[in-house]
Amino acid sequence: NDLSEHAVADLLGISVGSAESGYQLRQSVAHRAVLGTIAAAVPPGPLARFDEATVVEIAIPVGSLASLPDEAVLNGGNLAAIGTEAGGFEVIQYRHAELVGTGLWRISGLLRGQGGTSDLAAAGHPAGARFIRLDGAVPVFELQTSEIGLTRALRAGPLSSAYDPTTFAERDFAVAGIARRCLAPVHLTGRRDASGNVTLRWIRQTRIGGDGWDQVEVPLAEARQLAAVAACER
Repeated sequence: NDLSEHAVADLLGISVGSAESGYQLRQSVAHRAVLGTIAAAVPPGPLARFDEATVVEIAIPVGSLASLPDEAVLNGGNLAAIGTEAGGFEVIQYRHAELVGTGLWRISGLLRGQGGTSDLAAAGHPAGARFIRLDGAVPVFELQTSEIGLTRALRAGPLSSAYDPTTFAERDFAVAGIARRCLAPVHLTGRRDASGNVTLRWIRQTRIGGDGWDQVEVPLAEARQLAAVAACER
């Protein structure tokens, strides 16, 4: 009993609603996330290959990081998010993590723009941006497809306590549904024939079922997929 009561006391409850309609518990989190602050600006980085040029130093007051071999990273290990609330968060992975000072970590061997965040990899991040290690302490927040495009009010605090504004955090957020967006095509090429006609070719990406190495083409995981092409003549 003492152990179970202690476990409940440590749980963080995450609710969605409003002061007028009340808040409904959506999720609970059992462990504290590893959070940090990026010491210097992170430049834009490449996609679909390891970024060997960028080194990121992160001040992490509580918690630690660890290196992983290539295979473990390619299998989904060492996931993290870097960015700001205003600019958005890029999902990255890293191979190397080194403690270089008291609470100061250096990560390198990055995979940039993971999970459909390639636009943020192309933009980079300012000094002071946040670092969040994505592991079991940061589960995917449970939202409904019908909530995409809506603004929701979130309240988080100790699951074992009644609401108290001094111990609970509240935040409005817009449900963007980024994880459901089609991934942008890659390897665009173009050819103009003798008549002046231009043929464009590219390779599709897919959100679902695209990891098999024996596939000639990745499956179409959407009900339909449209591509917007903007062309300018020089």
